Amino acid sequence: MITMTRLHSITMLCLVLASPACQQRKQDEVVETRVRLSPMTVTQPVLRQPGMRESQDLSRVGFLIETGWTSGPIEMRFPEVLRSDAGFHFLDHYVSAITPLAEWKQFPQWRSDPQSGGLSYDFKTPDGLRLIASAIPAGDEVKMEFTVINESSGPLNNVEANCCLTFGGCPELNDARNPAMIHAVLDGRFQSLDHATPTPSEMGRDPWFLIVRDESTVLPKVSPTWWRIDQHHTENLMAATTRDGKYLVGYTWDREPAGLMSNTSNPCLHTGMGASPEIPPGASFTWRGKIYLLPNNPAELLRRHHHDQEAWKKPSTP
Repeated sequence: MITMTRLHSITMLCLVLASPACQQRKQDEVVETRVRLSPMTVTQPVLRQPGMRESQDLSRVGFLIETGWTSGPIEMRFPEVLRSDAGFHFLDHYVSAITPLAEWKQFPQWRSDPQSGGLSYDFKTPDGLRLIASAIPAGDEVKMEFTVINESSGPLNNVEANCCLTFGGCPELNDARNPAMIHAVLDGRFQSLDHATPTPSEMGRDPWFLIVRDESTVLPKVSPTWWRIDQHHTENLMAATTRDGKYLVGYTWDREPAGLMSNTSNPCLHTGMGASPEIPPGASFTWRGKIYLLPNNPAELLRRHHHDQEAWKKPSTP
């Protein structure tokens, strides 16, 4: 039996939930967590030219991410680099020492799905690869898939699409050269890279970190740009927090690369995609990834990350 006191409480709760202020809060929450994607279109490709400066931007394949708590876009370079044992199939910036196998004089044409808000492309490269990529917003996440179909005459080994999640256009996350905003699971603990050693002051340069799982790596300890930190990652996950500390962006792929990386001068995150097994002619390989756009709750980020990594172990999981 519902007593009069209980009935009164229920009535008051209903009135509160129906109040304009409460409804507005609900609308604000929806706006704040809604993720919007937009494609980066290329109509006139910028191609390599002799005399370009190192790392000069060429045309990019990518998409932009916006939420209710960002005033500028987060950019996903999808991919930044595509390579295999055969060489570099694509590179979206100039490196004098690298000559791609072929120049892309045409670029992927993005398709938008008005119902899901998702983006996709289906593109054949000049050197015989077919690339099928998609990004779909789902609440406060972005689900990604990237497939390489080998339409060349020979097998492909160690295909790797390196995708850069970069924050240069987002004021809330563009806290350049600040390792405290970049996080990873180092030696079993989620922590910021300002705990990493050697430190930027010890190295005498801006922080550009490489993180490996163990010391069996063949990657050098120091390169002209990055250095390998002493700590080891124990999850294929990186994150960046906003300047006000209220939100974070997490980033992961189902196949781990040789090392995680962050160039804090951009700043950016790299968590994959790791190299494929051999792809014979006519065969394909698919990677799956996620971007999480959450309140700053590392425990929730780790919970979702673990759930997704377990789900991705099942081939039939979408």
